[in-house]
Amino acid sequence: MHETHQTTPGTVGPIRALTGPAGPAGLAGAALKRCRGDRGSAAFELVVLTPILFGVLGFVLFAARTTSVRQTLEQASRDAARTASHQPTPARASAAATEAVNATLANHRITCAALDVTTDTNRFQPGGVVAVEVTCTIKIADLTGLPLPADRRITTRSAEVIDTYADHQP
Repeated sequence: MHETHQTTPGTVGPIRALTGPAGPAGLAGAALKRCRGDRGSAAFELVVLTPILFGVLGFVLFAARTTSVRQTLEQASRDAARTASHQPTPARASAAATEAVNATLANHRITCAALDVTTDTNRFQPGGVVAVEVTCTIKIADLTGLPLPADRRITTRSAEVIDTYADHQP
């Protein structure tokens, strides 16, 4: 028995229009031939992009960790200035400021390779100001976890007004 297909004018039969003259295997074969030239390109892309992605990830972690340490140092200098402003003498203010900085850094588990706490008590009187500057040198290896030999120095400064009615001795 012979089958006939009806088509609308200007079209080819339903199967040939979708598959081309060689049928479904002809199109798949042509696509397969084109893909064979791309063999191994995914592995190459992976080899090239993996170090770049790790580098970007490392930079993001470094920036986040540096920001976290800076915020902790700002908190430490604020705490130190506040504590120093409540002390009766400049000498006790300086000692209390250093203790406050060490306590804040210990609470946040931050270790400085070099720590410098400077307390400015030049205007240590009721209504005056006490200022604390904290400088912490951190090893980049501690920030990133990578064995890098460089250091990062972070400095913060905070000031606190001394209570006008407090009993302070200059």
